[in-house]
Parts: sequence; structure tokens; C-alpha cells
Amino acid sequence: MEYQYLKEHFSNAVYINKNEEKIGFFEMGFWLFKTKVIINQKEYIIKNTGFLGREFTMYNAENQEIEAELKLGFLYWKVIIILNQNRQYRLERTNFWGSKWTITNQNGEQLIFQKKTSFFERTGTITSTMSNKADADMLSSLGVFLIFLVIRRRVAAWV
Repeated sequence: MEYQYLKEHFSNAVYINKNEEKIGFFEMGFWLFKTKVIINQKEYIIKNTGFLGREFTMYNAENQEIEAELKLGFLYWKVIIILNQNRQYRLERTNFWGSKWTITNQNGEQLIFQKKTSFFERTGTITSTMSNKADADMLSSLGVFLIFLVIRRRVAAWV
């Protein structure tokens, strides 16, 4: 299964598509205290809940139940993603340039993010070998959110 994502250069909005159908959307705010995410027509809120912005929690917007926890490692090289408080995944940068990232579960199933960038837009593909399609949809959106978060923080560290 393959996904695509698109972020236009002067926009904070990011779209995630599967087979040409929009399944995900989020808009990154300037401070990232709270980000609204839509995945398969369900609305979620990602809030910064940890010290120094290293932990985030994603809540269902309707009932405020925790759907995912995101824990960023030192220098943001690795991120632990916990879905529904019991399924753990790991996001890692898999090349030096940061254009390839991988989410892996305990069974070795993967989502592979391949970033393509031009001056006016940032696009990429996500290839999935995961058997749980609902998790793959959610992780594709969370993975893109985290990749753009890491890019933003790295740029801010150099300024």
C-alpha cells in the first residue's frame, strides 16, 4: 500500500493521501502547543505534554480519550509511538540527509517515508508493509507530523 503527502512551501497545512483519496490533514501551528489532525474523517488533537517539548499526546477530539503517545529521543533521531496505550512503534531516520524515515513495529512491519523536496512544495511517498491498515493510516499521518516537527526544530536550532 502506498501513501503520498504534500506540504506547499509557504503553507503550514499538510495533506496525506492513499490511492488519490485524502485520508489525513494537519496544520502545524507556530508554537506547536496544540495541533488539530484529521485522519479518516475523525478529528484528533495533538498536545505538547512533556518537558522541553519531547512528549506529545494525541487525543480523540470527541471524547478526549488518549489515542497515541509520542516520545522524542535525544537529538530527535528516534521517536517512540504508542498507539492505544499498548502497541509500540519506533520512528527512525534511516539515512544521513533525513530524506528517508522508517516506522517499525515489533514484528518488523514497516512504513517507509521517502521525502522529495522542491522549492515550492515538499512531497513524499510512504510505502507500507503493515497488516493493520487502521494503524498504517494513523501512523502515516503521525509520521509525517513528526518528520516535519523534527525538521522545524533542527532549523530553529541553527538560527
